[in-house]
Amino acid sequence: MRGRQRREGGPLRPMLTAGTRSHRKALGLAGAVAAAGMAVVWTVIVPDKAAQTSGVQELAIRWGHPACWALLAVLGVLVALNAPKRPRDGVAIAAAACYAAFLAGTLL
Repeated sequence: MRGRQRREGGPLRPMLTAGTRSHRKALGLAGAVAAAGMAVVWTVIVPDKAAQTSGVQELAIRWGHPACWALLAVLGVLVALNAPKRPRDGVAIAAAACYAAFLAGTLL
């Protein structure tokens, strides 16, 4: 793509940017607070299946969901701080991996 500037984001990017750019800090912090609250809730609420399993499966069921929400809280802070795209993407991928581990542990 020599000579042309690479456009980040998909087809919704221009539409979302116009409405959220001025509220990025507030939206990011609100999302971080909500996600942190969910992390606390899912630390206390443990699916019954966690007691019936052991090892990696128990770890995935017990801590996968709270870790996902904690990482989403970190992502909200990164968005509020207007952090570069690469760290935000890394945290989002880690959150998705934690949730995938939780689902795999629950469904197996």
